[in-house]
Amino acid sequence: MAITFGQSYAQAPAMRMVTKNTNGTEEYLYYHPQGDYYVYSSSTRPKRIKLTNVRESIINGLKTKVVKFPGNNALYKLVIGGSNLTCINPNGSRQEFILEEKMASKGKNGLIEYLYIPGPGVFYYNNNRNRRKIELKIVGGSQAAPVVQFPGSPKRYTLTYVIDGSIMCKNPDGSVQYFKKDY
Repeated sequence: MAITFGQSYAQAPAMRMVTKNTNGTEEYLYYHPQGDYYVYSSSTRPKRIKLTNVRESIINGLKTKVVKFPGNNALYKLVIGGSNLTCINPNGSRQEFILEEKMASKGKNGLIEYLYIPGPGVFYYNNNRNRRKIELKIVGGSQAAPVVQFPGSPKRYTLTYVIDGSIMCKNPDGSVQYFKKDY
């Protein structure tokens, strides 16, 4: 996972968390440390909604925040534990959200390519023309500069973490592109 240098946690940009539902949809929570609030969106409703903070407490050593959607009294309990977050919905059901970096590279002809990093050593790819996420296979390199391949392709791409938090991708043809955090 990329490391942000020169910023404290409170100054860091939003952190993106994702949960995958059984029907194939995804839901996202974005935590904004500077304002101490969450924003919600989903793969079917991409418009972001700022959640209202109701109260906050520490329960069994875990930070717990109760939030609600604007104009709605239903309460959602967010239990924060490391890089995971559990949402306890008003009906008692639970959803597990994991921290996931989303990086974007805007190319020619309107193509926007995305890298998703749900944890160390795991990379997914898609673009604005084909939304299906493809897991990239790590075939070499190092932790700071893994070499990856698309399934079924012999072409190799070197991903290098840059000090500003972006990722430099050296393509098989020698060209270079940069993926920057996409919030």
